[in-house]
Amino acid sequence: MLSNHMHISTGWLARATTSCSADMSNPTAQRAAQIWWHIFNQNFAQFFRYNCRQIVPGLSRDNQPLLAWMVHYKSVCVRKIINLRKSPQHTLSTVETESCQVLSLTLINRPLVADRAAPAEGILEIFQILWKMKNPVVFHGKSGTTRTGLIATACMMVFQAVSVASAKSQISTYSVGIAFGTCNIYQCILDGFQSRHFHAAIGLKDWIANENDNEKRQAGFDSNRPRRELA
Repeated sequence: MLSNHMHISTGWLARATTSCSADMSNPTAQRAAQIWWHIFNQNFAQFFRYNCRQIVPGLSRDNQPLLAWMVHYKSVCVRKIINLRKSPQHTLSTVETESCQVLSLTLINRPLVADRAAPAEGILEIFQILWKMKNPVVFHGKSGTTRTGLIATACMMVFQAVSVASAKSQISTYSVGIAFGTCNIYQCILDGFQSRHFHAAIGLKDWIANENDNEKRQAGFDSNRPRRELA
């Protein structure tokens, strides 16, 4: 029940955020964007919680970065940022875009939805981008837990051959959404891979590309089936 209410409120917030659309050259619109950016985007909490961590050499995960963090990125030679959040054309999405332009950072948008099973082609495309990029690189979602957790887990397995049991710790459990089950779908996906790999060794990329049925897994997740049955 509580997870359903949280899902509804998350949907309302997404619609409200997207509706905050205006010309960023207008000072009033700029102030409105900053207010929404800090309150509804939870950026006020990020003044106290720095979630940037290196996953493999030259590759780090983060939550939605503040301008000050982007300045720090540049100081440590980061030149590319991968945004895993949805990027609708509204004022809030332009805050990060304009900050990157000012700092001469390359922003690459490859959106994943936080509470829906990511399509195989989307995840594999992110793998390809990370594989070809020169390090250091930072990728981020909103709070740095679900989407970033999935990609961080995958990077550890694909790039450093870390076991899925160890790499799964990258999906954090301190998020309120995860705690109440609204964003657990990525954990279910990794449970599925872990179960398949236990019975017969297979690489994560091959499993995602050829075997994982996200629609079936999402349907099971939406019907509140136990995680062990979704694996």
